[in-house]
Amino acid sequence: MSSIRIPGPGALLPVDMTALVSGTSEKHDMAEVRLNESSLVEGGGRANQGGEADINREARGVRTRQRQRHRPSTLAFCSGEVQAENPVSVKSYSELDGYCEFGFPATSFELGSLAATLPRVSSSKLDLRNSKLDEVVRAFGKVFDGREISVCRLIKAIRAHLELMRSGGVALSLVAKDLESNLCKVEQLYRRHPNECKTLASLLEFERDEMLIHRGNELEEDSAAMGLLWIRRSMSFQLLLYDSLVPTIGKHPKQAAQEAYQETLAPYHGWMLRTLFQASLQMPARPTFIAAFGEVDVSEVDSQTDTKVANKLRALVSTLEPLLQRWTDCFVAMDLEDTRKV
Repeated sequence: MSSIRIPGPGALLPVDMTALVSGTSEKHDMAEVRLNESSLVEGGGRANQGGEADINREARGVRTRQRQRHRPSTLAFCSGEVQAENPVSVKSYSELDGYCEFGFPATSFELGSLAATLPRVSSSKLDLRNSKLDEVVRAFGKVFDGREISVCRLIKAIRAHLELMRSGGVALSLVAKDLESNLCKVEQLYRRHPNECKTLASLLEFERDEMLIHRGNELEEDSAAMGLLWIRRSMSFQLLLYDSLVPTIGKHPKQAAQEAYQETLAPYHGWMLRTLFQASLQMPARPTFIAAFGEVDVSEVDSQTDTKVANKLRALVSTLEPLLQRWTDCFVAMDLEDTRKV
């Protein structure tokens, strides 16, 4: 029997897996595939000096490196056109520091006439953390279906994001409660008409043209469109807050939250709601946020943890920006941008 060791499928490039794990030289995450030596030798093998065939000789030190093609990234940006069809660069994935298991397909390789397929190695096998923040980045990264926003995937991503928000303290928990009530409006329509509501655009069009519940751009209060409008505004607020947490030295989260609120939500809140909302924005210090999103105790936050969480937040911001822009474009194109104050 011969032992062939190849990089696990979690490795996206032809590099040693240790390059994906900072500060370690362990190679225990290399997958092993054992092949019958006789299947690699045709015609019975070659006789050695003793006259015996060496088919069963133990082969040692054989190492095969497998290159796995990158999956193309398909992103719909502001124009609504797919702008990126090139393989994702090393840097874009390494920003997550190898912590996210993105569910890449199994790795296949051929050796002569013998083919083998390796199952994908999960992040747990690599001794890497898979946190709520990872789940959110991964979920929102799957929302686009070509240039369209998939409603089913969007609902799943927002559900994952609600869990992250609840871990961010009292202020974000209050925002999460309001976001969830709006999400329920979307879920109700999607459950009743899944075929008509596969994409964001088709959902908005169906509710506007078939259900006839809006008055121009004055949306029905309990409609899915109204829910999606306020979800988008809430997500825009959170995007600016997360972006402010990326720099190690920057604004206090409370100041960042106040500024984000003024830009995204305040224009649509009446005087009373503005007063109540701003009073609720009692944000903790940055290390507390980093600890919550990194799922560690505040006392355990060091420079390495800080960098990893900041990189994941940066990845989340980069994922949300084109999504929210396309989201806005859909509402504007259908004249559903309700600007009334509440």
